[in-house]
Amino acid sequence: LAADGDHGYLYAAEGGCVKKYRLSDSVLLGIISQHSGAWSMSISCTQSIGDGHFNGAQGIAIDNDNGFIYVSDSGSSKISKFNATSGAFIGSLGRSTATTGTCPVGAAAPGWCTGGTFASGAGTGMFNFPRSVAVDPVGNALFVADSLNYRIQKFALDTGAFVGTIGRTNATTGTCPAAGAAPGWCTGGTPTFGTADGMLINLNQIAVDKPNNALYVPDNHRVQKFNLTTGA
Repeated sequence: LAADGDHGYLYAAEGGCVKKYRLSDSVLLGIISQHSGAWSMSISCTQSIGDGHFNGAQGIAIDNDNGFIYVSDSGSSKISKFNATSGAFIGSLGRSTATTGTCPVGAAAPGWCTGGTFASGAGTGMFNFPRSVAVDPVGNALFVADSLNYRIQKFALDTGAFVGTIGRTNATTGTCPAAGAAPGWCTGGTPTFGTADGMLINLNQIAVDKPNNALYVPDNHRVQKFNLTTGA
């Protein structure tokens, strides 16, 4: 669930679709699914793959400043972006194995792309069962709880470009450490689980606290706090 108190809406990610309700009386205002491409009332929540489709929508975040919503699709291992007003599909992030549009084949999308068929992966910008998303519109940042890769990934909201990751790595091809928890947002690395400070093992939800420049992550019977800007 995600509430837009400024405009009076509540959004719910429900497996094969996203629903939009009016906060004041819980009236259903529209649904996005494989049959729509925009907010619609005459559709079902059948799970599917493709642009604007969901194969296990779980997390949702609202960018009130710019008018977009972001949805984590665990079944397709991708993040999708939509226009909050019209419900129009903008693009996806993740590892694409085939494409009919701008998404790359066999690699992580370098930014918001269209037409991809997505699958799980452990490389930079790839996801394995992403469960939750959070946004920092002022900092132009999107945060993704990449649960089965035991890490948080950070992207630019506007372009979808990868910024960095935090969590435990056991090998590196970039700035991430060869062993141990990342000291801040880093690139490269092979993610793995861990229970020490800065490591993740049972990743589910994340939350942004912009006034305090903090990212909160409940994990392994504790809540960890990270700096939004540096990842420390």
